[in-house]
Amino acid sequence: MDSRASTKNYTVQGLDYWFSKLEKDWEGAFTVEEIACGRKIYRKGQVRALEFREGSAVMHCETDEGDGYAVVDWNGNGLQVRFSVDQALIGRSMAVAGLYELEEVLGEEVPFLLPDDEEPEKVEAEKQESEPAPEEPVDNGRTLGLNFKMGKNRDFEARLTLDGRVLSSSEEDRDVLSDTERANLVRVTTLARKAGFFYSKRRGAFYLNDLGKIRRFFTAFLPTWKEKFPVQLEKDVVALSREPRDIEVSAVASKERGNQVSLKWQFRVGNRLLSPEEMERLYRSRKELSILRGAGFVHLPDDRRRMLREWRENHPGLFQGNCPAYMIFSLFRPEGGGLKLDEGTRKWKKAFNGHKSMKSLKLPGLIRPYQRDGVEWMHRLLKLGCHGLLADEMGLGKTLQ
Repeated sequence: MDSRASTKNYTVQGLDYWFSKLEKDWEGAFTVEEIACGRKIYRKGQVRALEFREGSAVMHCETDEGDGYAVVDWNGNGLQVRFSVDQALIGRSMAVAGLYELEEVLGEEVPFLLPDDEEPEKVEAEKQESEPAPEEPVDNGRTLGLNFKMGKNRDFEARLTLDGRVLSSSEEDRDVLSDTERANLVRVTTLARKAGFFYSKRRGAFYLNDLGKIRRFFTAFLPTWKEKFPVQLEKDVVALSREPRDIEVSAVASKERGNQVSLKWQFRVGNRLLSPEEMERLYRSRKELSILRGAGFVHLPDDRRRMLREWRENHPGLFQGNCPAYMIFSLFRPEGGGLKLDEGTRKWKKAFNGHKSMKSLKLPGLIRPYQRDGVEWMHRLLKLGCHGLLADEMGLGKTLQ
């Protein structure tokens, strides 16, 4: 590149704005010829001045065909180019060269280390002709790395570390970085963008909130990150790297006074019993996967979700709490195999299924044996707090029963 000076004038807000814009495929807005000519202008160092702010950038160039400037506006209407020269090819090529120069500035001024409350101020940078360029960036032997953790909203967050210490976005931390460390920050930024991370200055971290992208990160991106930087994975993040686990659902029925039982639902992942708040959130979730802090990715199978939904819809108000003992028959189905009974409820169920003759029940002598069985069965239902339904069978003596 030409050794003559190149002046750059920009605002902090401009850095943030163009950093988000230039991660897109802006080259697609130019022709192949314009890109080739623009790269030539850039390599020759013919961009003499660059000014940019939010929404607009001005590139002053001294080309072989003449001097001039190009203006790039990037707003709701997309990328628009204006220029001062007569030839459209030269004018648009100046814009291309200026955008390459702008990318170089962004590489030097990593914007995610800027604090949230930064006030607008002009930043001047000029390369002096007499100042020799350093052969190699200064390396002070420190190690730049990354710390991964779960955020408050179950977002996946990545923070920069220096010798194991998490860096903040304070000016003090920003100023201690060497040229080599700043160059590595650019590499981190590139990797983060490719993995789909966003950056939040308020948090001082990159973050992912898409469950699919978080899962893919561990298989498609994390191995590469580990090759390039020291990586710290907190306990909750290690759990995310495992395969999703199914949530086991069970209902615990405990015998109460009379013919009442208390029914309490339990959600479990491995040995961990979920809190009522976690249970409700997972039940209401319509996503295939959810993140459970400390357990990683979890999945509530459709059959168990359907069982819970049917119980709620058919027995409103009895989803958790006391209910008539006969209500738990809804959970004796094969797909409700997660039902757990305490000793009292097991005795109640055994009595319900019993066939012991009730000799204390005085019935007319004309009652036939099968009719006595029917009467004793209905009597047992009433005694156990259940309700009986006498089906229409011809010749069994329903009226007598």
